[in-house]
Amino acid sequence: MKFSIVKFSKMCVSLVVVNLLLIGIIEAKIDPDTLIGVWLFDENSGNKAKDSSGNDHHGELKGAKWANGRFKTALEFGGDAHVNVGKVPLPKNQVTVVLWVSINTSSQWIHIIENGVVEFTWHGGFRLEVGGEGSTYIAIGDGVGYKDNAGNGVPTGWKYKKWFHLGFTYDGSTARHYQDGKQTHTFDSKLDITKGVGTLIFGSMQGKQRFLDGAIDDVAIFNAILSQDDIKTIMKTGLEGALDVSSSGKLATTWSYLKTQQ
Repeated sequence: MKFSIVKFSKMCVSLVVVNLLLIGIIEAKIDPDTLIGVWLFDENSGNKAKDSSGNDHHGELKGAKWANGRFKTALEFGGDAHVNVGKVPLPKNQVTVVLWVSINTSSQWIHIIENGVVEFTWHGGFRLEVGGEGSTYIAIGDGVGYKDNAGNGVPTGWKYKKWFHLGFTYDGSTARHYQDGKQTHTFDSKLDITKGVGTLIFGSMQGKQRFLDGAIDDVAIFNAILSQDDIKTIMKTGLEGALDVSSSGKLATTWSYLKTQQ
């Protein structure tokens, strides 16, 4: 009888744990359905960076090489290397961008990610850049004008050859910048970034200048405003863990099943 009671107790505890895990997944704030694109860079071979959101925004490698990443593998950039994803439309009032980056060397300015349509100007939809060591810059545009966080960037303390996490949100009135899960600065703007959106590029300005010397990993763009806690969760667990996505290019079935049970 004693053995049966112990066994029954263990089974009850296991069921409670499973239920709590399921509830946690169901109530998760980060909804994969809001993904515009997610690039894990975990393929480790080939000349394409697959979009794991299911939206088919696959990137073409232009000299970028596979390397060790913050999570599994990443893409390494040098010389004129970059990735061209093509046209990726953005919503007007709710966008979030997150990624990991490691910088070897830099100058004013090096483009990490941009989505812009105006050649050799700064009026594209959005861009995240770095200047000298420890300085970060973000800007948004509507094809005619642009607004940025500061003319010479904002000191955020990142170090060369060290991975750091960047996040950016824009809700149609305020742009917010995050580094390593913490909000570092904001600025106000009413610009309609849908008018400045064009080709999505990783690692350079339009594939022609301001090239990145470093590596990028775990990139995602959301049609939603993620909170600081959401961004911190992604930073800690990685996109694959936070969103149940994989480099196969499809969302995991766990989310689809659980959402039908609500």
